Amino acid sequence: MNILSIGTDTKLFDPTSQASKRIIKYGELVNHLHLVVYSLKGFAIIKLSDHVTIYPTNSSSKFLYPLNACSVSKKVIKENKIDLISAQDPFETALIGTKLSKKFKLKLQIQIHGNFFGTEYWKKKDILFKLRIFFAPYFFKRADNIRVVSIQIKESLNKFNLDQDKIDVLPIFFNYKALTNQEITENIREKYQGKKILLTISRLTPEKNLDRVIKVFSRLNNELNDTLLFIVGEGSEKAKLQALSHELGMESKVIFFGWREDIHNFLKIADLFILFSETEGYNRSVVEAMSCLCPVIMTNVGPAGDLVINNENGLIIDLDDNKLLEAIKFLLSNHELREQLIKKGLDSVNSLPSEEEYLKTYLNLWQKTLTN
Repeated sequence: MNILSIGTDTKLFDPTSQASKRIIKYGELVNHLHLVVYSLKGFAIIKLSDHVTIYPTNSSSKFLYPLNACSVSKKVIKENKIDLISAQDPFETALIGTKLSKKFKLKLQIQIHGNFFGTEYWKKKDILFKLRIFFAPYFFKRADNIRVVSIQIKESLNKFNLDQDKIDVLPIFFNYKALTNQEITENIREKYQGKKILLTISRLTPEKNLDRVIKVFSRLNNELNDTLLFIVGEGSEKAKLQALSHELGMESKVIFFGWREDIHNFLKIADLFILFSETEGYNRSVVEAMSCLCPVIMTNVGPAGDLVINNENGLIIDLDDNKLLEAIKFLLSNHELREQLIKKGLDSVNSLPSEEEYLKTYLNLWQKTLTN
């Protein structure tokens, strides 16, 4: 089987990246995996392994990504016996995938990694994104398989009256179980003895509502002044969030660590993990927290209701500041509930498929696409 994948992740041009290591394993499932990646000029074709080749579009402008991706993909199809096309999003790459699958009579898989159709958040974006949302159902109806990363995303597609048999849920694999036994390499808590640590790990972007988390933390600190808020991550909102912390007099209590690879050093010493996002595809950080025995408070997004069950292995709350404040205070003061969430959370992580089982399922989705 030969697969053509069309995507946007330029990390694939770095052979040491997690994305590249993951793709190499996918490539071992088939004869060859060809990936066309939206990119600006400056990249070269790279062979990651005997089974994986990455092709850049080398576009002079982002507006030319689809056109250039179409041109490169046609060349790949003509030079190789491609069996199916996998588009890595339901928008521009799905447009190219749909066009090429029709022209060359190939099977088409569309992947959806964000909950674009189940929340109001994306409807508030610019006109270009609204057009993407409008045209996506056209591509869905022409796909032979749709792979989504959460049950919530699958449920959001019900409005399009699609054949449910061609929609499959499969999150991105990560070896969460290895985090459980990973030793702390930097004792961050040592510097903050006697403090209760609230932690969030995410991109610093508007949909994460970190400004509201900081405001809630400021209110909490008026009652429990031995608490700290750790924010691990980078993003467009960082300067704004730092200014807000200063404005609230919380600059010594809200600590920004930037992006870190050693997230286990934070998750293993935190008293609780907070996800107060308006929309998520899956959210790996929640599962990483559970694997590191850090209890989770989260909004009803991503793995909520699927892997994370309210009051069993995590706390799921409405997107409401008062609810967040109440949940934090409740969890910090309730030792018995904390221990339950930690134990049940670890049980849930241990129930996830092994890498071998996951890869088998991934291959089955490609085979299912071919036979649909």
